[in-house]
Amino acid sequence: MIEEYFDRHKKVARYGIECLDDRLKGIMACELVLIGARSGAGKSTIASMIAENNKDKKVAVISLESEKNDIIMTEVYKKYKRAIGNKWLAKRDFVMGKDNLDMLKVSDFAIEELEKSKNINMYYRNPEGFNIESLKDIISQEVEKGVELIVIDHIDYFDMHNPRANENQNISEIMRCIRIMQSSYNVPVVMISHLNKGSRETKIPTQEDFMGTSNKVKEATTVILFAPDDDGNLEGDEYIKKTWICVRKDRVDGYDNKVYNVGFDLLTKEYQNGYEVYRVNYWGNKVCKIGKVTFGNFKKCENEGWR
Repeated sequence: MIEEYFDRHKKVARYGIECLDDRLKGIMACELVLIGARSGAGKSTIASMIAENNKDKKVAVISLESEKNDIIMTEVYKKYKRAIGNKWLAKRDFVMGKDNLDMLKVSDFAIEELEKSKNINMYYRNPEGFNIESLKDIISQEVEKGVELIVIDHIDYFDMHNPRANENQNISEIMRCIRIMQSSYNVPVVMISHLNKGSRETKIPTQEDFMGTSNKVKEATTVILFAPDDDGNLEGDEYIKKTWICVRKDRVDGYDNKVYNVGFDLLTKEYQNGYEVYRVNYWGNKVCKIGKVTFGNFKKCENEGWR
């Protein structure tokens, strides 16, 4: 019993975002992780970051929104910018500027990334669509290959498999299917999902903000929410997008009433090291600064009060 318990709770992967790896210590084999973010908050970026930070693992990414090979080419783009010393090169200019690029460098970086990412299997929506049966086939195939982490981006883009049921009922069935397969195979699954717009007073989203059925949250073992820090983004560096990250559900340790403020570098397309720690009330409309972490070392600072 002890051996089985610890095997199900062993660390299998990492998030690659410092505050989450500090708070959750990584991704366990028994976890069904639900990550929610509003439109434009970088859901696909989060999915690709998790995959890229686990290249030493066998990872399957089911991407129902991204363009084919987008994860690979995003890494090529970042390397290309560094190589030519132009941090201001926009990705749109890169993907549209073939005639103005050093294609030898692009090809070399692509070969390098493909070699480094050979343990990541990518799946995309096909012309016939993608439903619960497609998911079952992929997970079964990947388990036979020894997959260690499955990332689904994102669950709201599944096609309805039961025409007699509404969208919420279909999503509920998909969630139950994923949970059963994840538990049976003891392979962690990370899912990305939409959030509703919420009220203007809400700073930090809550579990009630997920679009559609509440069964998404009920089936998940861990729930993480991302939201832009609208107030913080009105000042400071325009290329650093301040982001709130909150673990709203943790079946192991419980909800600890903390939220993390992290900078996302729009030029490097990466979350910065270091983060600020806040308290947040249940409804997410008030936060209170309680500390700052820089490169993993906790440093207390004065309570600045609720705002």
